[in-house]
Amino acid sequence: MGKRPLFREVNERIRALNTSFGIRQGTYVVLCECDEAGCREQLEISAKLHAEVCARDDCFLVSAIHEDLHGERVVDRGETYLIVEATGLAA
Repeated sequence: MGKRPLFREVNERIRALNTSFGIRQGTYVVLCECDEAGCREQLEISAKLHAEVCARDDCFLVSAIHEDLHGERVVDRGETYLIVEATGLAA
């Protein structure tokens, strides 16, 4: 399993835990879902944004400094994060 699917699973478990504790609004910390093997960047995002990104299998949350124009397209930009869509072979 590559880094993206693993970190997506971790982030979805974070969201499930937050939901079980009643945290449905506000922000929480998730892990960057970039393709860099050693990355451990943490992103503080809204619960709503995280749910929207996780609803799409082809989109990932990455640190704003991890923009990669090869194999992905930026769908949205925040101050500290990017939402990227996997394209080509990365999809």
